[in-house]
Amino acid sequence: MSPLRQTAERILASVRHMYAGKALYRRASEREFPHLDFSTYRRAGEALEARGFRHLADQQNLNAQGGAALAPTLVRSWVSADGTISAGHYQLRHLRWQRVYDTDDLVSELEGGGFVLTSTAELSSVWSVPEAFDLEFHTRDTPLPDLLRRHRERVAAAVARSPHVRAHAVATWDDLVALQVRLRAAHHAHRRRIGWLTLDELKALSADPARAEELFGEIQALLRAELSEPEPA
Repeated sequence: MSPLRQTAERILASVRHMYAGKALYRRASEREFPHLDFSTYRRAGEALEARGFRHLADQQNLNAQGGAALAPTLVRSWVSADGTISAGHYQLRHLRWQRVYDTDDLVSELEGGGFVLTSTAELSSVWSVPEAFDLEFHTRDTPLPDLLRRHRERVAAAVARSPHVRAHAVATWDDLVALQVRLRAAHHAHRRRIGWLTLDELKALSADPARAEELFGEIQALLRAELSEPEPA
């Protein structure tokens, strides 16, 4: 097998691991992640709890741990006083690049299946998202109070556009996991619809556009081969 085909298989498997199959989340604790700097988590908590949020859970998203490039991470989650905003803080440590990214995500689910998301995961902006996602990225240095203020403005605007729509409330960890499962299902359906990843996404992730086109061709060949395989007896 050629190195190009091997790389294409690895990329396709990684994207599928992230978005296909069952959503896997588990409760976690700080002591399991000695490589993380939890001072950033505590600062996020102080900012949110001063604005009426309460800590809901510490968890690990096992679907996000499929690649060797990222160290395992803990996601600390809070909910607003009325439960309509879920907040998550996590630290990504890229082992190959030796870089650390502290990230804040804010999510509100609207009746009818829509989602308002406001995030500092700016590196993820290269990925397309489902039509039901109203997603806005901010730089990693955006203060959490400013991010929260902007998120509330965006939720209010979404509700104003459709006065009959309200935001769903999250009260428990089970509610939070159910929300994450719905987000993942929407991502999965979108990824399947577009053939898992697009050429534009691959080019944005690559330093070599010509090689990205070659890899995209190999990925398309893999997908065509899968479609031509006979159904199991």
